[in-house]
Amino acid sequence: MRYFAPLAAKAAFDINDDHHCRSLLSKHLIDARGRKWRTSKDLIDRLADMMNEQSIHPLQTSDELFHIIDAALTEKEIEFLLKMGGGFHSRQGLRETTGLDAPPFDATLKSLIYKGPVAIISDKDGNKRFHMMTIYPGWFEFYMMRGVDDADHREFALRMEKMYTAAYEFGNEEVINELVRDVGPHFAVTPTAPQAQKKTRTVAVGVSLESENHVYASQTITELFESLPEDEAISVGYCLCRFEKALIGDPCRVGMPMETCISIGPAAEHLIAEGISRRITKADAIDRVKEWQDLGCVHQTGRTIPLVDFQATYPADVICNCCWDCCGVIGNYNRGYLPLTVTAHYRAIIDAEACAGCGECVEHCPVKVISMQEVAVIEDEHCIGCGQCQHRCPHGAISLEADKRVVFLPMLGRDGAHIQPPAELLAPSDDSLDELNETVDRARTLEVLEETRQKFLRPDLRKVFKKWNKKILYDFTDLGESWHFEVARGVPGPLVEGSIDKPDIHYTMSGSVFVGLSMGTIDGFKAYRKKLVKVKAPVFDLIKLQKLIG
Repeated sequence: MRYFAPLAAKAAFDINDDHHCRSLLSKHLIDARGRKWRTSKDLIDRLADMMNEQSIHPLQTSDELFHIIDAALTEKEIEFLLKMGGGFHSRQGLRETTGLDAPPFDATLKSLIYKGPVAIISDKDGNKRFHMMTIYPGWFEFYMMRGVDDADHREFALRMEKMYTAAYEFGNEEVINELVRDVGPHFAVTPTAPQAQKKTRTVAVGVSLESENHVYASQTITELFESLPEDEAISVGYCLCRFEKALIGDPCRVGMPMETCISIGPAAEHLIAEGISRRITKADAIDRVKEWQDLGCVHQTGRTIPLVDFQATYPADVICNCCWDCCGVIGNYNRGYLPLTVTAHYRAIIDAEACAGCGECVEHCPVKVISMQEVAVIEDEHCIGCGQCQHRCPHGAISLEADKRVVFLPMLGRDGAHIQPPAELLAPSDDSLDELNETVDRARTLEVLEETRQKFLRPDLRKVFKKWNKKILYDFTDLGESWHFEVARGVPGPLVEGSIDKPDIHYTMSGSVFVGLSMGTIDGFKAYRKKLVKVKAPVFDLIKLQKLIG
């Protein structure tokens, strides 16, 4: 998981009209924030959970994520996927599972393959089968990799940007930083460095990938390409991040081409067969990577198809050639949207005597952690070890020292952003909370707390919490009371008055805020922004707890 979808309070729907529609421009649902939907959010929530179950990188869910999915898929397609479920399916088996007659079945399946949430890949016996994709990375890349510019793709891009700006608009940087720290690094950086390239390593075919992505230098990527069989499939398609930014009117400041997402092996075979990306040769791939390195790329590798039951042929089968502007990780950090955390394998070291003060390293550092004093100075603890400074230095004054460590760069926010996003993308700040005018007494607070506890037993939520063994503590500041209960294998125990040591989840707020958030009548962003809620818990637990709201 490389991207952070911020928490948001669930909003109640006001159904204006029949919502069986095909276009965002036709009949739709309107939520409490005035957002248009063509499918019930509950259906999309179920689909997101199902797609996450397929993934080695489950994505944090939020209203913003659901709204993106709604832009790409119709209600009919979502219902098809919910019936399909996970795992490998033959065409006949899938038709029986969905219960559709031939014409609508063929049309819906064709559309889902074209849009990307269904892939055709080989099972363990080598048979070509249909499989539901992961959300992101995975399906979202497939959806944008074709480079289609139409109303639905533009709306998709706009909603994706709103998922990022939701954290930017959230305003409580302390909370966002803490959440991203909890998630931890999800990719690692390995620089372009002669000393890193002296030793080569042979990786056996069939070796499982590590859980984190890796960023490689062009020489290492070149060696990866040169090790491939001559007839191996290699494809190139549009970069999701760069195309998304272009569709919202924020084109690449680096001047990188759109086609920079390279896949190899079985993943590339699927992308080529379905026209999602196009075939290129090994020589072409090597030349392109070297060219992009000179433009300032950080090369990120991982899995094109990150399914739990997909056997990748190579340790890495996608090379994302990322820039400091468009990248969903580095670019969104530079815009102030999100913090950045990576596992760095190297750190840059400047030889002060050799430094001529030319400033090339300052200009090309993708995260702006080099400054020019009498000589160049690197913020040592914030260096991500990408090697661009060494690659650019004309005086050989920079070397790279092996040092594996976690690097965390706090959220820059509105004031510190290196890149200012278009003003029209940012919603005006509104901190009014008129919903708090109503006083909530002790009896009502405890009534809603009991209702929250009982929600764990709802049939639709039992699957979500079935493996939970958690102690949950609520401190109500206006009541001067604490209450807790314990969840064992997804089943909640009784409410108990008083505090406990070392709770797994610890909320601190007034009873009025708790009731408003629980009932969906208080905007979660406003409450967190005004610091009316304090919560200590792993981020994935908080994501699941959002399902108890409303």
